[in-house]
Amino acid sequence: EWWSHLPDDKPIIYLTLGSSGPEHLIQIVLNALADQPVIVIASTAGAVVPQRPPANVYIADFLPGMQAAARSKLVICNGGSPTSQQALAAAVPVLGIASNMDQFLNMQAVVEAGAGIVLRADRISGDGIRAAVNKILVSSHLFIGAGKLANAFSTHDSSRIFAAFAAEMTGGAPAQMAHCYKNL
Repeated sequence: EWWSHLPDDKPIIYLTLGSSGPEHLIQIVLNALADQPVIVIASTAGAVVPQRPPANVYIADFLPGMQAAARSKLVICNGGSPTSQQALAAAVPVLGIASNMDQFLNMQAVVEAGAGIVLRADRISGDGIRAAVNKILVSSHLFIGAGKLANAFSTHDSSRIFAAFAAEMTGGAPAQMAHCYKNL
């Protein structure tokens, strides 16, 4: 019910740790951002959350990821590729709070592209989160990096490229494979 009535006087931060992010991190992030001049929209994926969230926090079990990323100034996630992809496709920098190897590998590429920051989930602190969030929100180079990736994403026909790869690997016809993947 709050989706259409969010305040527009502060930057929006989309927080989701997905189904694989440690549940306790949600509370740590919310506490870290409670007194900051931001609005947090959080998708919990069914995780337990505080019954009385901070005043600047709006919570739902699930949010439309692409739309949430597009209306945000920053996306905080577990560093995995699905949410990072949504953020970067919308030209939004990522703060990845990674806890497993694929998240670290994905965030390594995001960091090298100049589009985000990675923190270790097992070493997280409220001060570390606030510092990373503030750094991202004032770092124009991270927004430029995210914008470059968004442009690159929009100029590549990934379904055609993947279909050609799959056809090459399986001996199938690229046109048939492209039709199949375009409908996913």
